[in-house]
Amino acid sequence: MSAFITEHKTLLMILLPIFLVGYFLPTIISFVLKGEQKSKIFFANLISGISWFAWFSVLFWAIRGSKSVSNNNDEKTIAE
Repeated sequence: MSAFITEHKTLLMILLPIFLVGYFLPTIISFVLKGEQKSKIFFANLISGISWFAWFSVLFWAIRGSKSVSNNNDEKTIAE
């Protein structure tokens, strides 16, 4: 195994960050959209990568988790 790592070090240095960003994409989206349930999405994302269905569910949760609505200059958060 160590021979594989030493021979393909450059490839691993490129693919590992791409894999990690893809794996934690729901968490990244949640932080960018300033979702209220960031920590819950992170922990669900951490264990959901085993199943594609669970990963896509967490991704959907991160995108659609909460929306901000402005009404009379008061910002309210509506959970869906």
